[in-house]
Amino acid sequence: MSLSEYFGITKKRGLTAIVGGGGKTTLMYKLADEISLEGKSVVVSTTTKIMNPCEKYSVYYDVS
Repeated sequence: MSLSEYFGITKKRGLTAIVGGGGKTTLMYKLADEISLEGKSVVVSTTTKIMNPCEKYSVYYDVS
């Protein structure tokens, strides 16, 4: 089972918020990577500073 299936993120369009005490950035990038590899468009954003994704994620990022 994929992360998007586990969390019920299977619709064509939607908004997903991630909150908690740890692992939010990793989860966000893993979900974005997984969904983009399915051919869907993904936008990730934050209201705070965020680490750059490491090279293991296929998502394109712009940190300007």
